[in-house]
Parts: sequence; C-alpha cells; structure tokens
Amino acid sequence: MKTDVVIIGAGLTGLTAAYRLAKANIPFLLIDASDTVGGLIQAEEFEGFRLEKGPNTFPSSASEIMSLCEELQLQPMPVSPAAKNRYIYFKNQLIPAPDSPMKGLTTPLLSWTGKMKVIAELWQSPGAGADETVAAFARRRLGHEVLDNLLAPFLSGIYAGDPERLSLPAVFPRLKGWERSSGSILKGLMASKPKGKKSKKMPYQLLSFPKGLSQLTQAIAQEIPQNQLLLSTSVETLRKSSEGYDIVLANGQRIQSKAVLMTVPAWQASHLLADISPEMAQPLAQIHYPHLSVVHLGLERSAIPHPLDGFGFLVPYREDFPLLGCIWSSALFPNRAPAGQALLTCFLGGRLHPEAASWDEKTLLAQTVNALSQVFKTQSLEPTMHRIYRYSQAIPQYELGHLERMTQVENALKKTPGLFLTGNYRKGIALNDCVKQGNQSAQDIRDFLSQPALVCVSP
Repeated sequence: MKTDVVIIGAGLTGLTAAYRLAKANIPFLLIDASDTVGGLIQAEEFEGFRLEKGPNTFPSSASEIMSLCEELQLQPMPVSPAAKNRYIYFKNQLIPAPDSPMKGLTTPLLSWTGKMKVIAELWQSPGAGADETVAAFARRRLGHEVLDNLLAPFLSGIYAGDPERLSLPAVFPRLKGWERSSGSILKGLMASKPKGKKSKKMPYQLLSFPKGLSQLTQAIAQEIPQNQLLLSTSVETLRKSSEGYDIVLANGQRIQSKAVLMTVPAWQASHLLADISPEMAQPLAQIHYPHLSVVHLGLERSAIPHPLDGFGFLVPYREDFPLLGCIWSSALFPNRAPAGQALLTCFLGGRLHPEAASWDEKTLLAQTVNALSQVFKTQSLEPTMHRIYRYSQAIPQYELGHLERMTQVENALKKTPGLFLTGNYRKGIALNDCVKQGNQSAQDIRDFLSQPALVCVSP
C-alpha cells in the first residue's frame, strides 16, 4: 500500500494533523495501537457517573482549541463559577490558594518572613546560567515557602513532577525571560499586563463538554475518512527507503509513504527511530514519564462536611500525605454524578511518590478514602462507587537539560527529510499545545510535499 503521509498516533495531536490534511485533500493513513482515538483523552460512563480518564478541562484562552471547536460546531461548557477557588491542603487544613497580590499578603500559606522574601524579589540581581531547576530558581528569587507551599503543589497538579528536577526555562520560560528583561519576576509580570481599554474577549474560565473532553476528539475523528484510520494496529518497524519510508505493521502489512508524522510518546518514538536515527532516539529515551494512578470515588454528598466550593485541592510535596491532589468533579459540571452523590477524582504517584501508584487496588482505595477523611475531618466516608485508572508512563517530565535534548532532536530531524516528530514532550503538555503542534505539523507536511522534487501518490 502507498500513501503520501502516515501518522503514527491518534491522540489529540495526531487527530488534529489528520483533520488538517483531510481538509487539504492530502492522502494519509492514521494509525493507532488502541481501539479508540484520543489517547489519554477518554471519558467513561460508569454506574451513573461520568468519569474522565485523563485531562478534565481546558481554558477559554486556548485559542487553537477554541478555533477548532468553532470549525467543528462544538459548544464548550464552562465550569461552575465556584471553580475559581483553589485549595492547598496545608498543616491539616484546606487553605484557599491566593489568586491576587492582596490575598498573597494575607495568606497563612506564607509566614511574614516568606512574604517579605517575595517583596524583596523586586531588588534581587538576576542569576547566571541558562538552565536551572524550578526549585533552585524559586528558592533564589522567592524563598522556600513559595516553592514548598505554592509552586510545588501547582507543579504536582500539572506535571505530577519534582521541582528539584524540572527545568525552569522548559517549564516556565516566561519567568526566566522576565528575570532577564526586567530584572525581576514581579516587574516582568506587571509590565506584561495589557494597558488601555479592557479586552472584549471571553473572560478566562475553564471549559469542557457535556459528555467530557472526548467529545472533541470524537468530533475530529468523524471528519476523517474511515478508510484512512487504522485502529488496534501497532507499528512494528520504520525504515528509510528510496521513495520515503517503509512502515511494517504488527500484522505484517507494509506501507510505503512519502512522509511520516510521529505523535506517540517519546519512549515509543525512540524505539521506532532506533535504526533510522540513533542520535534522535537517544535523547528521546531520556525523557522520563512517571507512574500515576487516578482514583474516582463516588460518595454520598451529605457525608462530606464541606461545601466543595472550588476546583479541588493540591498538596505541598513536603507534606507526608499520599495524594497529589483531588478534583471535585461533580462540583464543576452538572451530570457528573447521580443526584445526592459527589464525584471526587484523586491523583496518586507521580515523580515524587512512584510507589503510591503501584499499590494494589485495595490499598489504593483505602489510602485514598483515609486521606479524604483526614482532609474533610470525618470518619464516615464510604464510597458508593470507585474506579481506578493506572498509567505506568503518564506525563512527560521537562527535567534539567530538556531544551538541550530537544535541540539534539531538532538537529537530527534536519538530516531525515520527510520525518516529522511532535507530541506533548516537545513544545508543551497542555491540550492547546497539542492542537497547535498538530496544526503546525500538518502545515510542515504540506510544505514538504509541495517541493518540486516530490511527486505525491494516492493510496
């Protein structure tokens, strides 16, 4: 079989690229080893609850997703207004996370010494060196209390990562840029705020869809010709050929393609590229993906002595506590739980506590229930439903040296024309980053195929 493009991986990035190529009438084949599209973006109906296996929301500022929704005639739904409230579980209390400078001055999450350290950041000298960990940067400029009680929980919620390992310029490039350009994070933040008349854009809010985020991936998939989508099919080998690339599937089928776009996780890409480009495969293999377990609990709403007036809570990494955090899912959207029930989504494991993700189901459930009982100060929590999802390799970690590794990948790609590599390990893990990379990859492929030396073929 011959085609112009083979896309390996039908997650959000691969789907977006396929959608754009289909719009451009470019022959392609989209392949995924799973029996469904969407990668980690999956929703499930279970015992009257609507569960998200992976991501839960995206922000209204996600311009690439919003444009895609408009094209697909999808209408996102906002979370409850109470979701603007976030909590930090600190010293056995749920403390509101500060969302303004004034609240930062009054929060019990920082001592007065810690607050003075933040203010003193205005007069600190910029540091030297291009790369440093988030932890080193935060301690240097803002103090250990900001790191331990604010920044580290935030990183747990996004990366399930370790701030002592994560690279600041890879994770927070704007912070490093503000330090260089303004000499201070606070000065850079103030300078970045728009001046003049207020924008008429949609106010910032978190969004999803009535049936969960998989409505987006399913809607994209419906725009892709079904004869150009191969599910439950894994790629066995990838080799360079005189006409482009030879792809051999696990079932023995062989495909010849002018170009290949790989959107699979870094470790899978590394395996497939071992023969074609060892210099590309090696840095990809060095990207760590931690273990993570997601525990959904259904509980009687009346058994929880808390208003659940927020998105949920995160836990500082210095706390001796099994949970990374918890989303109050049924408080965010209607129809996530049956009447009289609450749905809580808890996260365990990550880079700092990998052993927690490996507990057996009985231990995971018991630890999660005990932890929530401690948070809500009650002993009466008895789940009416539980569902556990395990990920042995969850979220790519942008750890120290990540940008250098990505530069090595970029340099190697220049030597392999027709090969395109993208995914959430390259230019951002957010859903909007995935759509953006899918759009850009499709354009790069179109540019490549339009070169005069290439003659496109139909399948």
